[in-house]
Amino acid sequence: MIDIGKNELPFKVRDIMVYLNTIHSIRLKHLRALCGFFLCMFIIATSAYASKNVHQKSGVDSIMIENWSFMILFESNRHITDTFPDQEIEELKSILEQYPAFSIRLEARTDSVGSPQYNLALADRRLNFVRNELIKRGVGKDRFIEFVFGEDEPLADNQSPEGRQANRSVRVVAGLYAPIRMISGRFVSDEDGKGIGGILYTGSRHHSDSFKIDSSGEFSFPVPVVDNIFSMEFFSKEDRILGKTYYNLNQINPSFLTIPLKVLKAGEILTFKDVLFVGGRTTILPGYEYALNRLLNLITYTKNYRFEVQGHVNRLTRAYMDSLSNRLTNPIYDDFIENEIDSNRLEFKGYNLSEARAKTIYNFLIENGIDSNRLEWKGYGNRYLVFPNATSETQARQNRRVTIKVLGRIDD
Repeated sequence: MIDIGKNELPFKVRDIMVYLNTIHSIRLKHLRALCGFFLCMFIIATSAYASKNVHQKSGVDSIMIENWSFMILFESNRHITDTFPDQEIEELKSILEQYPAFSIRLEARTDSVGSPQYNLALADRRLNFVRNELIKRGVGKDRFIEFVFGEDEPLADNQSPEGRQANRSVRVVAGLYAPIRMISGRFVSDEDGKGIGGILYTGSRHHSDSFKIDSSGEFSFPVPVVDNIFSMEFFSKEDRILGKTYYNLNQINPSFLTIPLKVLKAGEILTFKDVLFVGGRTTILPGYEYALNRLLNLITYTKNYRFEVQGHVNRLTRAYMDSLSNRLTNPIYDDFIENEIDSNRLEFKGYNLSEARAKTIYNFLIENGIDSNRLEWKGYGNRYLVFPNATSETQARQNRRVTIKVLGRIDD
Protein backbone atom coordinates (compact mmCIF):
# COMPACT_ATOMS: atom_id res chain seq x y z
CA MET A 1 0.00 0.00 0.00
CA ILE A 2 1.28 3.43 -0.94
CA ASP A 3 0.45 6.03 1.66
CA ILE A 4 -0.28 9.48 0.23
CA GLY A 5 -1.09 11.25 3.47
CA LYS A 6 -1.77 14.74 4.74
CA ASN A 7 0.42 17.77 4.23
CA GLU A 8 0.44 19.71 7.44
CA LEU A 9 -0.83 22.89 5.96
CA PRO A 10 -3.40 23.65 3.28
CA PHE A 11 -2.20 25.51 0.16
CA LYS A 12 -3.90 28.94 0.58
CA VAL A 13 -2.50 32.17 -0.73
CA ARG A 14 -2.81 33.97 2.59
CA ASP A 15 -1.56 31.02 4.61
CA ILE A 16 1.63 30.17 2.77
CA MET A 17 3.97 32.32 0.69
CA VAL A 18 7.17 31.07 -0.87
CA TYR A 19 9.74 33.24 -2.69
CA LEU A 20 12.65 31.34 -4.21
CA ASN A 21 16.05 32.86 -3.32
CA THR A 22 14.48 35.01 -0.63
CA ILE A 23 12.41 34.63 2.53
CA HIS A 24 9.89 31.82 2.65
CA SER A 25 6.86 32.71 4.76
CA ILE A 26 4.51 30.09 6.12
CA ARG A 27 1.68 29.71 8.59
CA LEU A 28 2.39 28.61 12.12
CA LYS A 29 0.11 25.80 13.25
CA HIS A 30 1.57 24.79 16.60
CA LEU A 31 2.93 27.91 18.26
CA ARG A 32 3.46 26.43 21.71
CA ALA A 33 5.82 23.84 20.31
CA LEU A 34 8.24 26.66 19.49
CA CYS A 35 8.21 28.48 22.84
CA GLY A 36 11.35 26.75 24.05
CA PHE A 37 13.04 27.51 20.76
CA PHE A 38 12.63 31.29 20.82
CA LEU A 39 16.00 32.09 22.38
CA CYS A 40 17.97 30.47 19.54
CA MET A 41 15.99 31.96 16.65
CA PHE A 42 17.67 34.28 14.17
CA ILE A 43 15.86 37.09 12.40
CA ILE A 44 17.21 36.90 8.90
CA ALA A 45 15.93 38.12 5.56
CA THR A 46 17.53 38.14 2.14
CA SER A 47 15.82 39.22 -1.05
CA ALA A 48 16.50 39.55 -4.76
CA TYR A 49 13.92 42.34 -4.82
CA ALA A 50 13.96 45.85 -3.38
CA SER A 51 13.86 45.66 0.42
CA LYS A 52 14.46 47.89 3.41
CA ASN A 53 15.30 47.43 7.07
CA VAL A 54 16.17 43.79 6.49
CA HIS A 55 18.08 42.11 9.31
CA GLN A 56 20.79 39.87 7.85
CA LYS A 57 23.17 37.34 9.30
CA SER A 58 25.93 35.95 7.11
CA GLY A 59 25.72 32.28 6.17
CA VAL A 60 22.26 31.64 7.67
CA ASP A 61 19.03 31.21 5.73
CA SER A 62 15.67 31.48 7.42
CA ILE A 63 12.00 30.89 6.89
CA MET A 64 9.11 32.80 8.39
CA ILE A 65 6.77 30.70 10.48
CA GLU A 66 3.62 32.71 10.16
CA ASN A 67 1.22 33.29 13.03
CA TRP A 68 -1.10 36.06 11.86
CA SER A 69 -1.68 37.95 8.63
CA PHE A 70 -4.11 40.37 7.05
CA MET A 71 -4.37 42.57 3.98
CA ILE A 72 -4.66 46.33 3.55
CA LEU A 73 -6.15 47.10 0.12
CA PHE A 74 -5.76 50.21 -2.02
CA GLU A 75 -7.63 51.79 -4.90
CA SER A 76 -5.94 51.95 -8.28
CA ASN A 77 -2.99 54.37 -8.39
CA ARG A 78 -3.46 55.30 -4.70
CA HIS A 79 -0.99 54.81 -1.87
CA ILE A 80 -3.22 55.88 1.04
CA THR A 81 -6.54 54.57 2.28
CA ASP A 82 -9.12 55.70 4.82
CA THR A 83 -10.14 52.11 5.53
CA PHE A 84 -7.86 50.48 8.06
CA PRO A 85 -8.69 47.08 9.65
CA ASP A 86 -8.69 48.23 13.27
CA GLN A 87 -9.77 44.87 14.70
CA GLU A 88 -6.92 43.05 12.93
CA ILE A 89 -4.42 45.65 14.12
CA GLU A 90 -5.52 45.20 17.73
CA GLU A 91 -5.06 41.45 17.30
CA LEU A 92 -1.62 42.09 15.82
CA LYS A 93 -0.59 44.22 18.80
CA SER A 94 -1.81 41.55 21.19
CA ILE A 95 0.23 38.87 19.41
CA LEU A 96 3.36 41.04 19.42
CA GLU A 97 2.96 41.69 23.13
CA GLN A 98 2.55 37.98 23.82
CA TYR A 99 5.51 36.97 21.65
CA PRO A 100 8.31 39.58 21.81
CA ALA A 101 10.53 37.57 19.42
CA PHE A 102 8.07 38.01 16.56
CA SER A 103 8.74 40.30 13.60
CA ILE A 104 6.31 42.01 11.23
CA ARG A 105 6.79 41.34 7.56
CA LEU A 106 5.33 43.96 5.19
CA GLU A 107 4.83 42.94 1.56
CA ALA A 108 3.88 45.83 -0.76
CA ARG A 109 2.42 45.11 -4.20
CA THR A 110 0.60 46.66 -7.14
CA ASP A 111 -1.37 45.34 -10.08
CA SER A 112 0.27 45.14 -13.51
CA VAL A 113 -1.18 48.40 -14.88
CA GLY A 114 1.65 50.87 -15.56
CA SER A 115 5.39 50.44 -15.96
CA PRO A 116 7.40 48.20 -13.61
CA GLN A 117 9.40 51.20 -12.41
CA TYR A 118 6.28 53.21 -11.59
CA ASN A 119 4.68 50.26 -9.80
CA LEU A 120 7.79 49.67 -7.71
CA ALA A 121 7.70 53.30 -6.55
CA LEU A 122 3.94 53.10 -5.90
CA ALA A 123 4.38 49.94 -3.82
CA ASP A 124 7.13 51.67 -1.86
CA ARG A 125 4.79 54.56 -1.02
CA ARG A 126 2.09 52.11 0.06
CA LEU A 127 4.54 50.35 2.35
CA ASN A 128 5.66 53.64 3.92
CA PHE A 129 2.04 54.60 4.51
CA VAL A 130 1.16 51.29 6.20
CA ARG A 131 4.29 51.25 8.35
CA ASN A 132 3.68 54.81 9.55
CA GLU A 133 0.02 54.07 10.31
CA LEU A 134 0.93 50.96 12.29
CA ILE A 135 3.49 52.92 14.30
CA LYS A 136 0.85 55.59 15.03
CA ARG A 137 -1.40 52.82 16.34
CA GLY A 138 1.21 51.56 18.78
CA VAL A 139 3.30 49.01 16.86
CA GLY A 140 7.01 49.27 17.64
CA LYS A 141 9.03 50.70 14.77
CA ASP A 142 11.82 48.17 15.29
CA ARG A 143 9.58 45.18 14.47
CA PHE A 144 9.39 45.61 10.70
CA ILE A 145 11.01 43.62 7.91
CA GLU A 146 9.97 45.18 4.62
CA PHE A 147 9.63 43.90 1.06
CA VAL A 148 8.62 46.02 -1.93
CA PHE A 149 7.57 43.80 -4.84
CA GLY A 150 5.66 46.18 -7.10
CA GLU A 151 4.01 44.06 -9.78
CA ASP A 152 6.41 41.15 -9.20
CA GLU A 153 5.33 38.12 -7.15
CA PRO A 154 1.56 38.82 -7.45
CA LEU A 155 -0.83 37.25 -4.97
CA ALA A 156 -3.44 36.69 -7.69
CA ASP A 157 -3.88 36.73 -11.46
CA ASN A 158 -4.00 40.27 -12.83
CA GLN A 159 -6.41 39.22 -15.59
CA SER A 160 -9.49 39.72 -13.38
CA PRO A 161 -10.70 42.79 -11.42
CA GLU A 162 -10.68 40.69 -8.24
CA GLY A 163 -7.10 39.62 -8.85
CA ARG A 164 -5.91 43.16 -9.53
CA GLN A 165 -7.60 44.34 -6.32
CA ALA A 166 -5.85 41.63 -4.29
CA ASN A 167 -2.52 42.77 -5.71
CA ARG A 168 -3.12 46.44 -4.87
CA SER A 169 -2.21 45.71 -1.28
CA VAL A 170 0.20 45.56 1.59
CA ARG A 171 0.23 42.19 3.31
CA VAL A 172 0.98 42.38 7.04
CA VAL A 173 2.43 39.21 8.55
CA ALA A 174 3.44 38.52 12.15
CA GLY A 175 5.66 35.56 12.81
CA LEU A 176 8.99 34.10 13.79
CA TYR A 177 12.00 33.74 11.52
CA ALA A 178 13.54 30.30 11.95
CA PRO A 179 16.73 28.82 10.48
CA ILE A 180 16.28 26.26 7.71
CA ARG A 181 18.13 23.37 6.13
CA MET A 182 17.89 22.83 2.39
CA ILE A 183 16.96 19.35 1.20
CA SER A 184 18.32 18.51 -2.24
CA GLY A 185 18.05 15.43 -4.38
CA ARG A 186 16.85 13.79 -7.56
CA PHE A 187 14.03 11.51 -8.64
CA VAL A 188 15.20 8.82 -11.06
CA SER A 189 13.87 5.75 -12.84
CA ASP A 190 14.71 2.53 -11.04
CA GLU A 191 15.41 0.96 -14.44
CA ASP A 192 17.90 3.29 -16.13
CA GLY A 193 18.65 6.01 -13.56
CA LYS A 194 17.33 8.80 -15.76
CA GLY A 195 15.74 11.84 -14.13
CA ILE A 196 11.96 12.06 -13.78
CA GLY A 197 9.90 15.27 -13.81
CA GLY A 198 6.58 15.86 -12.10
CA ILE A 199 5.08 17.64 -9.10
CA LEU A 200 6.56 17.39 -5.60
CA TYR A 201 4.64 18.00 -2.36
CA THR A 202 6.66 18.60 0.80
CA GLY A 203 5.48 18.93 4.38
CA SER A 204 6.64 19.24 7.97
CA ARG A 205 5.01 20.35 11.19
CA HIS A 206 5.18 24.06 10.38
CA HIS A 207 5.72 24.21 6.64
CA SER A 208 4.33 22.73 3.43
CA ASP A 209 4.80 23.55 -0.22
CA SER A 210 4.61 22.17 -3.76
CA PHE A 211 7.07 22.38 -6.64
CA LYS A 212 7.14 21.55 -10.34
CA ILE A 213 10.15 19.33 -11.05
CA ASP A 214 11.69 19.35 -14.55
CA SER A 215 12.91 16.33 -16.49
CA SER A 216 16.25 16.35 -14.66
CA GLY A 217 14.38 15.15 -11.57
CA GLU A 218 16.40 17.48 -9.36
CA PHE A 219 14.75 19.21 -6.40
CA SER A 220 15.67 21.54 -3.54
CA PHE A 221 13.40 22.83 -0.78
CA PRO A 222 13.66 24.23 2.78
CA VAL A 223 12.76 22.56 6.06
CA PRO A 224 12.76 24.54 9.35
CA VAL A 225 15.43 23.04 11.60
CA VAL A 226 12.90 22.94 14.42
CA ASP A 227 11.06 20.28 12.37
CA ASN A 228 13.15 17.12 12.54
CA ILE A 229 10.63 15.13 10.51
CA PHE A 230 9.54 16.07 7.00
CA SER A 231 7.71 14.31 4.18
CA MET A 232 7.78 14.13 0.40
CA GLU A 233 5.30 12.82 -2.14
CA PHE A 234 5.79 12.97 -5.89
CA PHE A 235 3.56 12.42 -8.94
CA SER A 236 5.04 11.92 -12.41
CA LYS A 237 3.64 11.69 -15.93
CA GLU A 238 6.07 8.83 -16.50
CA ASP A 239 3.88 6.33 -14.61
CA ARG A 240 5.88 6.59 -11.39
CA ILE A 241 4.96 8.10 -8.04
CA LEU A 242 6.40 8.41 -4.56
CA GLY A 243 3.76 7.88 -1.91
CA LYS A 244 4.04 10.11 1.13
CA THR A 245 7.35 9.19 2.73
CA TYR A 246 8.78 10.54 5.99
CA TYR A 247 12.43 11.45 6.60
CA ASN A 248 14.40 12.43 9.70
CA LEU A 249 16.79 15.36 9.30
CA ASN A 250 19.14 13.78 11.82
CA GLN A 251 19.33 10.45 9.99
CA ILE A 252 19.88 11.46 6.36
CA ASN A 253 22.36 13.45 4.32
CA PRO A 254 20.17 16.39 3.28
CA SER A 255 22.65 17.62 0.68
CA PHE A 256 21.60 15.08 -1.92
CA LEU A 257 19.06 12.25 -1.96
CA THR A 258 18.71 9.92 -4.94
CA ILE A 259 15.20 8.46 -4.97
CA PRO A 260 14.52 5.64 -7.46
CA LEU A 261 10.88 5.20 -8.48
CA LYS A 262 9.09 2.10 -9.80
CA VAL A 263 6.33 1.96 -12.40
CA LEU A 264 2.78 1.75 -11.01
CA LYS A 265 1.27 -1.74 -11.07
CA ALA A 266 -2.31 -2.98 -11.09
CA GLY A 267 -3.64 -3.75 -7.63
CA GLU A 268 -1.73 -1.05 -5.76
CA ILE A 269 -3.81 0.93 -3.26
CA LEU A 270 -3.12 4.66 -2.93
CA THR A 271 -4.22 6.01 0.44
CA PHE A 272 -4.96 9.71 0.91
CA LYS A 273 -5.10 10.18 4.67
CA ASP A 274 -6.46 13.71 4.32
CA VAL A 275 -9.48 13.02 2.09
CA LEU A 276 -11.69 12.55 5.15
CA PHE A 277 -15.42 13.00 5.72
CA VAL A 278 -17.78 14.35 8.33
CA GLY A 279 -19.44 11.48 10.20
CA GLY A 280 -22.60 10.26 8.47
CA ARG A 281 -22.09 12.53 5.46
CA THR A 282 -20.40 12.82 2.08
CA THR A 283 -18.98 16.23 3.05
CA ILE A 284 -15.19 16.61 3.33
CA LEU A 285 -14.07 17.63 6.82
CA PRO A 286 -13.61 21.41 7.15
CA GLY A 287 -10.00 22.34 6.50
CA TYR A 288 -9.30 19.24 4.41
CA GLU A 289 -10.83 20.38 1.10
CA TYR A 290 -7.41 21.26 -0.31
CA ALA A 291 -6.49 17.57 -0.41
CA LEU A 292 -8.86 17.00 -3.33
CA ASN A 293 -6.55 18.98 -5.60
CA ARG A 294 -3.65 16.68 -4.75
CA LEU A 295 -5.79 13.67 -5.56
CA LEU A 296 -6.79 15.34 -8.84
CA ASN A 297 -3.12 15.93 -9.67
CA LEU A 298 -2.33 12.27 -9.06
CA ILE A 299 -5.03 11.11 -11.49
CA THR A 300 -4.08 13.80 -14.01
CA TYR A 301 -0.36 12.96 -13.99
CA THR A 302 -0.87 9.20 -14.24
CA LYS A 303 -2.91 9.56 -17.44
CA ASN A 304 -2.05 6.07 -18.74
CA TYR A 305 -3.90 4.32 -15.91
CA ARG A 306 -7.42 3.42 -14.83
CA PHE A 307 -8.47 3.71 -11.19
CA GLU A 308 -11.22 2.65 -8.80
CA VAL A 309 -12.39 5.22 -6.24
CA GLN A 310 -13.15 3.29 -3.05
CA GLY A 311 -15.42 4.67 -0.32
CA HIS A 312 -15.21 3.66 3.35
CA VAL A 313 -17.10 4.30 6.59
CA ASN A 314 -16.39 4.05 10.29
CA ARG A 315 -17.81 1.32 12.54
CA LEU A 316 -19.17 2.25 15.93
CA THR A 317 -17.63 0.54 18.92
CA ARG A 318 -18.71 0.79 22.55
CA ALA A 319 -15.41 2.49 23.49
CA TYR A 320 -15.86 5.04 20.72
CA MET A 321 -19.48 5.71 21.72
CA ASP A 322 -18.36 6.28 25.31
CA SER A 323 -15.72 8.75 24.14
CA LEU A 324 -18.42 10.73 22.33
CA SER A 325 -20.87 10.86 25.23
CA ASN A 326 -20.24 14.56 25.84
CA ARG A 327 -20.15 15.59 22.17
CA LEU A 328 -23.17 14.03 20.49
CA THR A 329 -24.83 17.41 19.94
CA ASN A 330 -22.02 18.38 17.55
CA PRO A 331 -22.87 17.04 14.07
CA ILE A 332 -19.22 16.64 13.10
CA TYR A 333 -19.00 13.75 15.56
CA ASP A 334 -22.37 12.15 14.71
CA ASP A 335 -21.66 8.61 13.45
CA PHE A 336 -25.07 7.24 14.20
CA ILE A 337 -26.29 7.96 10.68
CA GLU A 338 -23.31 6.08 9.37
CA ASN A 339 -23.79 2.92 11.40
CA GLU A 340 -26.92 1.95 13.29
CA ILE A 341 -26.65 0.00 16.53
CA ASP A 342 -29.20 -2.39 15.02
CA SER A 343 -26.95 -5.04 13.45
CA ASN A 344 -29.63 -5.91 10.90
CA ARG A 345 -29.26 -2.44 9.39
CA LEU A 346 -25.58 -1.86 10.00
CA GLU A 347 -24.13 -3.17 6.72
CA PHE A 348 -26.88 -1.67 4.55
CA LYS A 349 -26.39 1.77 6.06
CA GLY A 350 -22.63 1.56 5.81
CA TYR A 351 -22.56 0.46 2.19
CA ASN A 352 -24.98 3.16 1.11
CA LEU A 353 -22.79 5.84 2.67
CA SER A 354 -19.49 4.41 1.45
CA GLU A 355 -20.90 4.25 -2.09
CA ALA A 356 -22.09 7.85 -1.82
CA ARG A 357 -18.65 8.96 -0.65
CA ALA A 358 -16.93 7.17 -3.52
CA LYS A 359 -19.40 8.68 -6.01
CA THR A 360 -18.80 12.17 -4.56
CA ILE A 361 -15.06 11.94 -5.24
CA TYR A 362 -15.69 10.31 -8.63
CA ASN A 363 -17.95 13.21 -9.61
CA PHE A 364 -15.35 15.74 -8.44
CA LEU A 365 -12.71 14.16 -10.66
CA ILE A 366 -15.02 14.01 -13.68
CA GLU A 367 -16.09 17.63 -13.20
CA ASN A 368 -12.42 18.63 -13.20
CA GLY A 369 -11.55 17.06 -16.52
CA ILE A 370 -10.76 13.40 -15.82
CA ASP A 371 -12.04 11.03 -18.53
CA SER A 372 -14.83 8.89 -17.07
CA ASN A 373 -13.46 5.87 -18.97
CA ARG A 374 -10.48 5.96 -16.62
CA LEU A 375 -12.54 5.77 -13.42
CA GLU A 376 -14.82 3.41 -11.54
CA TRP A 377 -16.28 3.80 -8.07
CA LYS A 378 -17.35 1.35 -5.37
CA GLY A 379 -18.36 1.39 -1.71
CA TYR A 380 -16.73 -1.01 0.72
CA GLY A 381 -18.68 -0.20 3.88
CA ASN A 382 -16.56 -0.95 6.93
CA ARG A 383 -14.74 -3.97 5.48
CA TYR A 384 -11.32 -2.27 5.37
CA LEU A 385 -10.91 -0.17 8.49
CA VAL A 386 -7.70 1.64 9.37
CA PHE A 387 -8.76 1.30 13.03
CA PRO A 388 -11.12 -1.71 13.40
CA ASN A 389 -11.76 -0.81 17.05
CA ALA A 390 -11.69 2.98 16.96
CA THR A 391 -11.69 4.47 20.46
CA SER A 392 -11.48 8.16 19.59
CA GLU A 393 -12.68 10.68 17.03
CA THR A 394 -9.12 10.93 15.68
CA GLN A 395 -9.15 7.21 14.86
CA ALA A 396 -12.75 7.24 13.62
CA ARG A 397 -12.12 10.01 11.10
CA GLN A 398 -9.29 7.96 9.55
CA ASN A 399 -11.89 5.28 8.80
CA ARG A 400 -14.18 7.75 6.99
CA ARG A 401 -12.09 8.02 3.84
CA VAL A 402 -11.54 7.12 0.22
CA THR A 403 -8.74 5.06 -1.28
CA ILE A 404 -7.66 4.80 -4.91
CA LYS A 405 -6.96 1.39 -6.45
CA VAL A 406 -4.81 1.04 -9.58
CA LEU A 407 -6.86 -1.09 -12.01
CA GLY A 408 -4.21 -1.18 -14.71
CA ARG A 409 -3.01 0.63 -17.79
CA ILE A 410 -5.54 1.95 -20.28
CA ASP A 411 -3.99 -0.08 -23.08
CA ASP A 412 -4.01 -3.37 -21.12
